[in-house]
Amino acid sequence: MGKGMSRYKFFWQGCKDGNAGSGFLFQEDVIDRVVDVKRVNECIMCLKVLVGDKLVTCICAYVPQMGRSAKEKDCFCNQMLSVMRKILALELIVVGGDLNGHVDTNVDGCDGVHGGYSFGKGNADGERLLEFCEWN
Repeated sequence: MGKGMSRYKFFWQGCKDGNAGSGFLFQEDVIDRVVDVKRVNECIMCLKVLVGDKLVTCICAYVPQMGRSAKEKDCFCNQMLSVMRKILALELIVVGGDLNGHVDTNVDGCDGVHGGYSFGKGNADGERLLEFCEWN
């Protein structure tokens, strides 16, 4: 490869109808520090990577979007809780992906999980997201 060119590895999980998927893209020189990959389902994927002397669990989450049923969203939250309960307390956790919720600037009761910033108007899915963060 030419100077300055990098290679990457893509860890991915999706579904046949193409309406959900999650994944991670890592530069090739980081791959040897990946110690575990768990494809929970098309919406949740976990990857453990050694960063220095710390084990970091990265969770890629694709939360069901607006218009999906409350039952489907509750099922997703229960799956995420199950995944997070299995992570050792000494591990660092990073959650990213498409969380499909808008939080408002109001931080009432959410001081530990909300910095007071927002874009647009909050919605019910954003409230669900804040509640999830408070549980953990």
